[in-house]
Amino acid sequence: MRGPVEIKLYVERNDCSVTQIIGKQVSIEKIVPGPETTNHLIKIKKLTNPMRYKLIENSVRIINLSAHYAWAKAPSCSACRFFSYSDVLILDATPINEYAITYRIIVPSFAILKNILKSLNNLGLKPKVLSQTKVEFSDKANELTPRQLQVLILAYKRGYFNVDRLISLTQLSNLLEIAPSSLQEILRRALKKVIENYLSKLK
Repeated sequence: MRGPVEIKLYVERNDCSVTQIIGKQVSIEKIVPGPETTNHLIKIKKLTNPMRYKLIENSVRIINLSAHYAWAKAPSCSACRFFSYSDVLILDATPINEYAITYRIIVPSFAILKNILKSLNNLGLKPKVLSQTKVEFSDKANELTPRQLQVLILAYKRGYFNVDRLISLTQLSNLLEIAPSSLQEILRRALKKVIENYLSKLK
């Protein structure tokens, strides 16, 4: 199987404040990992006052969004800290217990996945691939190459597409060890495919 792949990945870690306190009562519907803090959009059965106080004691900021949804900003666990630097997009995550979690991620290629699994193993996070599905595009001609997807993911995660850019084209090209002109060409071709795929669904 070549090209981008959606993976359901099992990981064990013992340093997540959110799941250790709330446990299986929460599902994480959106997660934005960072090197220091991670933002979680969580769906929770019931957030009791003791849970809330314990979260605050562990430097977790909770904002209620509705009866069953909350936004939690917490110190990054070892897995999220790793993912903040890696070439993956996290779609969602589901805690199995206070120590184990499954992430649903997109990786640009199997070669990158192999490196990610090796790094997670080296960190003692015991990764296991539970399922894998090739990411299909509506038009084969507009299918992103693994390199294009890798570059888009890195540019997105480092804030290149933010209104106030957090990283310049030159800084991004230095990270990828390619010329700025080459990076600009990869980004232009990749974004053209993404836009064409999106517009094709509106017909």
